Amino acid sequence: MLFQALSSRTSSAFKATLHCTAALSCLLLGGCWQSVPDFSSLKGDVLKMVKLDQPEDTHGFINQTTSDQTQMPHSMARWWETIDDPLLQRYVDKLLKQNLDITQATQRIMQARTELTTARSDFLPSLTTTQNAGRSFAPNATTDQRQYANSFGADLDISWQLDLFGKIRKSTEAAQARFDATIYEREALAQSLVAALLERRVAIAVQAHMLTLSEQIATNAKNTLDIVKRRYEAGANGVTLAEVYSAQNAYDMAMANTHDYDIALHENIYALDVLLGDQPGTNQPLIESFPLASTPPSAPACLPASLLDRRPDLKSSELALKAASADISVAVADLYPDLTLGGSLGVTGDSTGNLLTADRLAGSLLGTLTTRLFEGGALHANIQMREAQAREQAALYAQNILDAIEEVENAMKSERELSNKLLSAQHAFDTLTKAEDVAQKRYERGTITAQDLLEARNNTLNAGITLHQTQQNLWSARTALYLALGGNWFGGHNVCKMANNGQDTEK
Repeated sequence: MLFQALSSRTSSAFKATLHCTAALSCLLLGGCWQSVPDFSSLKGDVLKMVKLDQPEDTHGFINQTTSDQTQMPHSMARWWETIDDPLLQRYVDKLLKQNLDITQATQRIMQARTELTTARSDFLPSLTTTQNAGRSFAPNATTDQRQYANSFGADLDISWQLDLFGKIRKSTEAAQARFDATIYEREALAQSLVAALLERRVAIAVQAHMLTLSEQIATNAKNTLDIVKRRYEAGANGVTLAEVYSAQNAYDMAMANTHDYDIALHENIYALDVLLGDQPGTNQPLIESFPLASTPPSAPACLPASLLDRRPDLKSSELALKAASADISVAVADLYPDLTLGGSLGVTGDSTGNLLTADRLAGSLLGTLTTRLFEGGALHANIQMREAQAREQAALYAQNILDAIEEVENAMKSERELSNKLLSAQHAFDTLTKAEDVAQKRYERGTITAQDLLEARNNTLNAGITLHQTQQNLWSARTALYLALGGNWFGGHNVCKMANNGQDTEK
């Protein structure tokens, strides 16, 4: 009944207001239209910066448009499961649940989600309602007595800003891109933390082996010192006090190395605890051995550059550029008028009994056109600032791409060289082990002294330390390659297009 009380005259007046508003908008927009650099052109600039603007040079790199940025890059997920270490798998699951850095990243996603919800709400009209009740009094000039009056009212107000020039749409697009970027940022953080966890796991295994070897070296050095002392005290020919001091120094240095390995071992254990979100000393990573010698299969010599598309940090940089591009459109839209439609409907009366009746109804309809005509150059300065920020983000995106390519090259080079070094270290260790066996037999036959035998054992132990250090470095290079390539590479047969002759070579 209340809405039926609105007269057709009011409706006609409102339509006239809309027509006038639209005509004035067209008049004002005639001289302020400005082109906006879109995301595609900015991304093209990025490709030119990294010298990947030619189709034959890209090999699919960063040219694909992400259809659903909220989806996690499945090709990168769970790459650590290729490592045969059940304890590592349990630690990774614990890290993803308890690590405080990931918790912070998750909260940043929640913040970006609320900002996105706020931006989307601008598409919808705002609706408010107010109710009031009051009692007033005033003196009556005739009776010299107070006169009391009651008042009651209820109002319903609606306001809706029309998105004529894409300001709300672009604001929402920027908020969506930032929200998606936070998801990829958390994914990149999780991958880097898992890599750090793997490196700690490897370092703990290596330090434990090296501590054992160092203790054996210290024991051999002590035995050598005792032998030299006994020979010197017995007056053996050729044994001087300098040799005693030299043997004592060798023993002291071996003990110092043992303490260093013990410190490094516990530092890595405590760092692992913190990664897992626990207090230092909580976990016992030495209860299960790590397959140190079982390194994963080597990467093929030729890998497609499109593997870098899976990297979540590059996805995040791309989305940041998309948000910066949308911010430019928002700044340009500030040059144009804002059209807001509003309406109000309410009732007033001196009692609640007859408040909701047609004769108590009052209302209004309003169209508001707001144009920022002069602000001392602030509007254009804001556009220039947004464009500069977008160019900065494009340069940062390009730099991240170059850094990613460099990381791949460094990791693959390190892996190849360390693989060869590991073969050499293994060969040296095997050779010295055989030499120690020969020395043991010669000592049993009495052809060499116990000091010579201990020296042969020390050579083998030192070669074992070098072997373990090389294994650790190779694992570090492999972990860096996982991160640089956005996860594990494709197994089996890989067909790679050679850049020199354009032929397909099966690896």
